[in-house]
Amino acid sequence: FAFDEPNKHLYVLQVTATGHEAGDLCLNRLDYKGNRLGHMYLKGFGHGVQIGVEPSGGSAYLWTETDAVADGSGNAWGRRLARFKFVNGQTLTPSSSALTKYTLISGATSTTCAIDPSTNRLIMRCRVDGQARFVAYSLAAVKAGTATKLYDVAQPSGLGVFQGYTAY
Repeated sequence: FAFDEPNKHLYVLQVTATGHEAGDLCLNRLDYKGNRLGHMYLKGFGHGVQIGVEPSGGSAYLWTETDAVADGSGNAWGRRLARFKFVNGQTLTPSSSALTKYTLISGATSTTCAIDPSTNRLIMRCRVDGQARFVAYSLAAVKAGTATKLYDVAQPSGLGVFQGYTAY
């Protein structure tokens, strides 16, 4: 999940009941009382471990993994990042024109991201050569196509089952 503080919205992402191997996700927009305000379907995107939200006026752009590939254990994980505007009721696929896609690290798998609104940074978690990493970028540089790593840190071992993260 991710918070859109200016608009007082919470975005919640989950794998659909039949979407584990395909990477099909449901994205819900909630108010801070938990009332559902809208939804989108993201087919072929990934596992839904983490998303980023970028407020924009009264709406928001969401950042997710996309281009899911099944891992052989019954799950699918994204290989790239995607940015798209929240449009209630819309269904997106990896080939939708509404997406802007980003490949920040060639060969990375299991890509997810969070947005740090206090620094306007995008934090990407991914696997490179089997090792989980956290990599920080300027959000503006990512969107401009000029991203360079600000930080690159290996995920510590022994964290147990990894279920999400945030950045501040």
